[in-house]
Amino acid sequence: MYRQLQKGFTLLEVLVVIILTGLISTLLLQAIGFSLATYERSHNFQQRYQKEVLAFGWMRDSVENMMASDEPAFVFEGHSNELKGFSLAPMLSVSGSIVNARWSLQTRGDRQNLLYEENGGRPMLVYSFANTGARFKYRGINTAWRDQWLPEQPGILPWRIKLEVDGAADERDILMATKVRRMPRWDYRAFL
Repeated sequence: MYRQLQKGFTLLEVLVVIILTGLISTLLLQAIGFSLATYERSHNFQQRYQKEVLAFGWMRDSVENMMASDEPAFVFEGHSNELKGFSLAPMLSVSGSIVNARWSLQTRGDRQNLLYEENGGRPMLVYSFANTGARFKYRGINTAWRDQWLPEQPGILPWRIKLEVDGAADERDILMATKVRRMPRWDYRAFL
C-alpha cells in the first residue's frame, strides 16, 4: 500500500530542461555574435578614420601657427599643389621651435599623397587619397578663393586655406585659418 517514492526525474522533465538549455544557449550565441560583429565594424571605422583625424589635425596645427614675414627667405608661398612657410607647430622638431614647413600633394598612379617636409628634410607621407582631385585653395579677407597665393604685399598670410578633395569616397573640404600673425611686423631698421 505504500508507494515507493521516485528518486529521479521523469523523461518529460529531462526533455524540458534540455529544450530550455538549448533555447538559452542559442540566444546567448546570437547575442555574442551580434556583439562581435558590432565591435568589428566599430573597430574598422575607428582604424580608418584615426589616420585621417591625425593627419588633418597635424596639418591644421602647422598651418594655423604659420607666421608672416616680409623677409624674402621667410615669405609664405602657396600654390594648388603645395604650401610652405614658417610655423611654430612642427611635427618632427621640438614643440614651439620655428621650422620651415612644407605641405605638398603628389600624384602616384591613381592615388594622391599628402606629404610633409620640415626644414628641407626628407618628405614624410601623412595621408593618401584614393583619387587625384585634391588641391590647396587660398582666400584673403576681401578676396575669393584662389589657386595660388600671390598677395599684392609680400609677407601677408592668407586668411583661410582650404584643402579641397574631390571623389566619391573622399569628397570634402578641410579648412584652416592662420591665427598667429597674418601681417609682418614693422622693423625700425628698415627706415635707417
